[in-house]
Parts: sequence; structure tokens; C-alpha cells
Amino acid sequence: SLTRVAWNGTRPVVSEVARAWSGGADDQDLDDADLAAARDHALALMTPSAFPDGDHRVALDPSVVALVIDTAVRTLLTSTAARRPEVARRMAIGRRIAAPAVTVVDDPLAPRAYGGFVFDDRGERAEPVKLLDAGQMVGVLPPRRRARDVGPLVAVPSHLTVAAGTVAASALLDDGFELEGGMSVFIDPSSDRTVISAARARERVGGKRTGRLYADIELVGELGTLLAAVSAASTETDTFGLRGEPDGLARSLTVPALRTRGALRARRRPA
Repeated sequence: SLTRVAWNGTRPVVSEVARAWSGGADDQDLDDADLAAARDHALALMTPSAFPDGDHRVALDPSVVALVIDTAVRTLLTSTAARRPEVARRMAIGRRIAAPAVTVVDDPLAPRAYGGFVFDDRGERAEPVKLLDAGQMVGVLPPRRRARDVGPLVAVPSHLTVAAGTVAASALLDDGFELEGGMSVFIDPSSDRTVISAARARERVGGKRTGRLYADIELVGELGTLLAAVSAASTETDTFGLRGEPDGLARSLTVPALRTRGALRARRRPA
């Protein structure tokens, strides 16, 4: 991974590029285009005015979508989460919890998946698990342990795939904001309250970028409402590898950009 930081007045603008893969340490490298993209995002001129907080149409770039889907699945779509009464009421099998444009599958057999595996620790062959089918909840992740890992059985994703759509990413949004550079996602399993933080928001009017670019933006609301408002997915997809808390297990995602609607605001920081 590579992190670039530039100052916009008194605020740092951070951009990161990272790559994850299955294989040896020398199998992959960041190329010149990756390095240039991180530099350009960090040095992009941020609009020197207050962000217009309010309800807007938004296009979530794949890095934002990846964090949302990863957090949602680990928080709500596992056999462990299903034992919580407040989650079970909202996330029952057969219930529609997202728009028809959203289909999610956990596929440990995806080629070269960073979190993929072929056999579990019991020698049983891995199988894809469909979680959402056209917005309808059809499954949860079972507890399992990969053959190369140690520790207790846990219900975690391996390689999550969100179905691509039929609209080019550049045509997803006529008027609104493009959210780029996923930073963090918080989902309260009890209330469904969600806060999605992105590094940048680019304004679009009439299908074109206006040149206005705002740093540190949040999309807030209830996850179910945000997913129900998804009206399109891009034909292009991107793949991300993740490894982090609480289990430290590798996982990966292949996702498109998504168009939805919600409350946007400048990111709030603790005093």
C-alpha cells in the first residue's frame, strides 16, 4: 500500500492506494498509474466553501461500496448476528432488505481471491453462499474455519461479489455527488443506523462534473433505507483485499459502483 498526504489549508487530505493478492510476495506491485492516482487525489484542489448538507442523489465508487458490503455482511448477515433478536427481526430469510439491483454472493472459490479457499479445515469442499438475491435475503454466512487458519469457528466472508449492473460508471449520475475513497463504515446492529465516510465528493450537474470537490464527507441514515434506494449498478467492477480487526482473516470483494440516495454532510469529528 501507499499513502499520500497533502495539506488543504489546515486540513490534511489523505489518499491511499493498496493491492492484495494470493501468491508470493513478489507476484504483484503497484504500477505507475496507481502511484499517479494516489498523488492526484491527494493534490486535488478542494472547493473552499461549506458542503451543502442535505438529501442528495449519490454514486458510491467501488471502494465505498466494498466497505459498506463488507461491514454489512460481517455485522448483520452471519449466523452469529442472526441470533440477536433485534437483527433477526429485520433480517429474516425471505425478507426484502435491499433494492432489486443488489445481489450478493460469498464465493470462496473465486479465482485468485485474496480471501478464497477450496477446502475447509474438515476437508470439505467450499461452496458459494448466496446472501442477497435481487434484494431479497436468502442466506447467512455459516461458522467455518479455513484450512490455513487457526482459532475458533467464525462466520466471516471469504470473497464477496456484488452483481454488476447495466449502466456505465460514468453515466450513473446526472445530478448529485460522486463519493470516492471509502474511509470507514459504522453500522449499529441494534438500530440499523449507518455512517459511511468518504475521502471526497465530486459534484455533478446535468451529467457533467462541475469541478467542485469536497473533502471528508459522510453519508448517514439507516442501512436498509440506503440499500432500498439503490437504483443502478455499474457494468464495471473493481476488486479489493481486506485484512483487519477483529479476526485478522483475509477477505476480498468484487463490486461495482452503486447509485442511491441519502443524507450527506461534512464529516463530523470529535472535539
